[in-house]
Amino acid sequence: MNTRSSAQRATALFLGLLVMIPLAGAARAQDSASAQEANALRGRMLAACTEAEYTLTPAVRDAYLAWARTHAAAELEDEGVELPAEFLSWVDSIPEVRGTVYGMRSDDSGQLLKALYSLRHDLGQETFELYHQLALAGAVSLVAKGGSVDLTPHPPLTISIGGDPRVLVDTMDESRELDRDDHIINFLNERSVTEKYAAGSKKATLLELRYEVISAEAEDAPEVATRTRSLVAADVIASPALQEEFNTYMAGKGFPTDIDSGDQLVHWKSKAMIRGPYRAKILAARNLFIDAYKAKGYMPAERDATPPMGERLIYLIRNHEHEFTDGRRWPQFSLHSPWPTMTLLVDNGMPLREREDLWVKFVANKKIATYGEYVGSIAQQSDMLSARRVAPIAFSYGSTQMHRKDGGVCGVMANIGVSSYTVMGIPACTAAQPGHCALIQFDDSKGTGKYKCRGGQYASGGDAKTSPHGSWYFSGIGEERTPDKEPAKLPRRAMIFHQCTAWAVNHGMPSFTDAIIAQRLFHALPEEERDAHGMSLLLCGMRTNPFNIELVRETIAQATTPAETMQALKRFREVLDETASAAGGKPNGLYLDTIQNTAMARIAKQPVPIEAGAITAIDRFLTKADCKDAALIVRYKIAAASLADWRGELEDKLRAQIADIQADASKAHDSIAKDIQGLIVATAGAIEKKERKAWAMTLLPHLEGSEVFIARKTKVYEHPAYKKLASYAGVAAKKTDALMTPLMDALRIQVKEALESDARTKGQSQTWADQLRSMMAKVKDIDAKRAYLSTFPSMFTGKETLRYKHKGKWEELRDQVLAEVERLLAALDA
Repeated sequence: MNTRSSAQRATALFLGLLVMIPLAGAARAQDSASAQEANALRGRMLAACTEAEYTLTPAVRDAYLAWARTHAAAELEDEGVELPAEFLSWVDSIPEVRGTVYGMRSDDSGQLLKALYSLRHDLGQETFELYHQLALAGAVSLVAKGGSVDLTPHPPLTISIGGDPRVLVDTMDESRELDRDDHIINFLNERSVTEKYAAGSKKATLLELRYEVISAEAEDAPEVATRTRSLVAADVIASPALQEEFNTYMAGKGFPTDIDSGDQLVHWKSKAMIRGPYRAKILAARNLFIDAYKAKGYMPAERDATPPMGERLIYLIRNHEHEFTDGRRWPQFSLHSPWPTMTLLVDNGMPLREREDLWVKFVANKKIATYGEYVGSIAQQSDMLSARRVAPIAFSYGSTQMHRKDGGVCGVMANIGVSSYTVMGIPACTAAQPGHCALIQFDDSKGTGKYKCRGGQYASGGDAKTSPHGSWYFSGIGEERTPDKEPAKLPRRAMIFHQCTAWAVNHGMPSFTDAIIAQRLFHALPEEERDAHGMSLLLCGMRTNPFNIELVRETIAQATTPAETMQALKRFREVLDETASAAGGKPNGLYLDTIQNTAMARIAKQPVPIEAGAITAIDRFLTKADCKDAALIVRYKIAAASLADWRGELEDKLRAQIADIQADASKAHDSIAKDIQGLIVATAGAIEKKERKAWAMTLLPHLEGSEVFIARKTKVYEHPAYKKLASYAGVAAKKTDALMTPLMDALRIQVKEALESDARTKGQSQTWADQLRSMMAKVKDIDAKRAYLSTFPSMFTGKETLRYKHKGKWEELRDQVLAEVERLLAALDA
């Protein structure tokens, strides 16, 4: 509760207004009538906020919107732009539009009005108003990315999607002198190849015709055992005989070439990377043929242009309104959805002809490809990947059609999926995972009006390890902008941010815009008022819509003490619990973890409090929240007790973890070991250097015999704390081969005991085989490997076969451990 007197508040407000900079930072002429009105309304807005004791009441919201509206008018007046009063009245008449233009995007409100007015012309007023949410998404994207707008009255755009843009050149034209590329094409066209193929296969459909786009009905073609077709460049690149014939032919035409791309190094189904000098030779051949194809009209000279925003929206609306009579659910995502869920959709600049090719196939056969041919490591070499299948096609490199022809790995697969979803009107984008490319998409739960953002093609992690490549439009609130400042490059945010977008609009667009208005008002306060009472506004915004992740993060960031940070986090969790309870669900765990991590990062930057109770509370919080910041943990452990107490606790942790390692091969051992190593390093920094050696010497013995261990069932890890402690203790760390001995001996004993007691199982045998492979990969000494492996075969005498039960029947196979030993020994002898 604000306890300052009305006089004090008025004085502070007056002083703050004297030094206040405009909320959006737009520099404009001081004699502008709109600017003067905006300044007056700004004062009323701040006064209303003070009167409401820094909460977002309807009166405060109305005062803010009045200021933002006049502020936008001043911005447009300075640019000499005047928009029709009826258009501005329409903006005011729809809460989602008004809240977005003057609330969520108030720093761009003037530019956003221009973008919307331009799109109204592009779409036609009736369509624009019907699909105003889609138009809002397009306008926000245009402004944020600096796209051009056309304010001059013009009739609605019409889209014209052409067919194949290529124009074949007569390469046999006797009226002119034939050039090099003519002869290249003639060589290919004059020769043919007869091959077996399965109708409907990828190769069959992709090489169906030399020039025409593959039809949607190609998959229904009858099976054919063989066919004869003209050569394509890929045939020559794969065949030494054709390369020699080609070089001879070209020399005879007066255009000597030196194609030498090896024998099947790259071919239609090759998957291996190309290394050494042949890569440059294959690239030269690839470029030669592609240049000829482009010059003579067999491939487009360049990719089709990115359609402007208006055309993208018209195309999406056209498909959205298509009426299917075959019972399929359509549309699969409503274009009347709240605009924040559709920014990924309008951002996609896929050319219209590429979209239409996919759309025609979808309309004809109900299927749309979201995946392609997954190839091997050659996909890491885009030039070699394309070289293996150089052939005429109506689409350029980078298109989904070319991706479908050439294949690829995760990145290509994700792009195919995103392109296909875009054609169907589903917002999607690619996303990074560790060593992998996935995708994300927005889903409107079959038209229920409840949205979610979910991932697809995941492989190396879940939502917590996913980073979408889509632009994020909700950061930078309160940052200064000037008319001549280029739009900042839009940031990217982790998956949880996009998931919060879905949850925030589910909570309600009015509450979403109100929460951001509260955040903007926070930045509008004079500094003294903001420091004293700004947190009240942020907490109010958080209560209004707890899924506005940017506001929640800022609330945490504005906390000045650990206690205040903890209090803000507590309020967040309470509001989220209440929201989930009302909705009949539980708060999202990743969201809670994300905000908790934000709070811990904030506490790490704040001084440790003096009060013992506050220190203990934070220490408990860090433990309960499973904090991974070792330095922060150690700082509060020492503050809560003493360095000596903490050293004892850390030793107990290390001892307990080693006992766990020796007990089983849990998948968590490696991550726990990393956590303990971090705690040891952080603790070492708190110990006097002269005492550090003796301390390390007390911990090293606990690792004896467990310096390497099995985790995640079959993987061998070296305990990361071992070499650190050896360094602190001033002793030489043992080599890996020496450290492996106890682990290897333990495995041999386990196998031997199982054989003697006849207690083998198929699953356990496979696990031991996998562990053995991991161990041998760590050992460098070949003689030591051979000596160790040679002790196994004699143990299996008479027990080479493993019997196991499968579907009620007994079956046999060679013991997996013995088979792995034999394989490893053979590899050593090779």
